[in-house]
Amino acid sequence: MQKSRLLIVVLVLLAIAGPTASVLLANAFASPDNGLECVEQRVVAYGWTNADKVRAEMGAILRWQNLAARNKGGYNNWHQAEGQFLSCHRIGGERGQYQCKAAALPCRPVGGARSVAATTAE
Repeated sequence: MQKSRLLIVVLVLLAIAGPTASVLLANAFASPDNGLECVEQRVVAYGWTNADKVRAEMGAILRWQNLAARNKGGYNNWHQAEGQFLSCHRIGGERGQYQCKAAALPCRPVGGARSVAATTAE
């Protein structure tokens, strides 16, 4: 799918989803010459539930990083992932807890594995 078509699809989804969804697109339109090599299969993870939406988002991202590390070492850095998608919904109505889902293609710098710990320590 061309990047312009993908952008249109994302914008339409955002318009439909409204404030109930959070979408992170930091690396969604990265070019092949971005210095990253990515795996072919997306990793999708659901985090634990929490009354605080930010904590629920963090839980989904941490779960994603754990699953990505299990599937292929060195590809577990959420900030290097391509096509990041993060969405949350409430379970149990308006006063219920949030559960979030994180999905992305795991990537790493070309020629080497770097862990989350290594990139956050810099």
